[in-house]
Amino acid sequence: MSSPRIDNPVEDDPATADFDRRMQCMEVWGGHHAVCESVAMTGLDVWVHSSPSSLRTASGGEDVYFLSSCASGRISRTLLADVSGHGSSVPHLAEELRQQMRRNINLVNQERLVTAVNQQFARTAGQQGFASGLFTTYFLPTRTLSVCAAGHPVPLIYRRSLRSWRFLENPDSEERGGRSVPLGVDENARYDVSTTRVEQDDLVFCMTDALTSSLTASGGPVGTGGLRALLQSFGELPPQEIFPAVLETLEHWHSENVDREGITAMLLRINNRKIPLKDNLLAPLRLFGGLAGLWPDRRPSDGPP
Repeated sequence: MSSPRIDNPVEDDPATADFDRRMQCMEVWGGHHAVCESVAMTGLDVWVHSSPSSLRTASGGEDVYFLSSCASGRISRTLLADVSGHGSSVPHLAEELRQQMRRNINLVNQERLVTAVNQQFARTAGQQGFASGLFTTYFLPTRTLSVCAAGHPVPLIYRRSLRSWRFLENPDSEERGGRSVPLGVDENARYDVSTTRVEQDDLVFCMTDALTSSLTASGGPVGTGGLRALLQSFGELPPQEIFPAVLETLEHWHSENVDREGITAMLLRINNRKIPLKDNLLAPLRLFGGLAGLWPDRRPSDGPP
């Protein structure tokens, strides 16, 4: 029996022609290999960069990244994780993360996903390691972005209306600090989710701590505040030029910044892409087909994505 055709809500949009990848409904894409790609989604444009350290194996790094799009394209989700102490188990953990993204692909509330991922890490990792994780969920109908940082650097947001980069949430909040433990440390941990309204062309910069622990020209750590100042200094750079500019500056500041640790980052831009009528109509079929196991689980081809 042939698989049902998966319609792509962005395939007919000329504005997506220059993107490397165009996400389809009910698709989960990502992995743990080196990548530098632009991805068009309904509601979000995403630039993903992951460059494992030369000290890590050729089979993949210890940073894991995933994107998903729901049955209609209304829910766009990203996951960025920095896995520590797992060694050769990273490919297995990456597949477990992909499965969890798939199971929760149609849920607006990401609390169940974060809880499931934490429990999975606790069961799989044991005493061998843990991971920091950053989850974002963009819900197109309300233009809201929900964020959960599990022992992970908080994202930075560029408000187009204000022309400035800011912390998406207060990194010094005592209330937040008690519920941001890394994944796998406590199977019963609870996590706070912050939700904010965003507007077209707002940008969200998500990164692993390899960026914030990079060194300035004077030898001190860049930190989240230093990264915010760096992004602000670029002014109105096109989104596709922002991360190359960050890497160039860090390498100029200190030659070891780019090589000593793997660096992974995502840049999200809110777009004005709408959901076509056909995708609204096909959403129930995709949803129930996925629940019944009839809708194909789209996977990237073997090897690096």
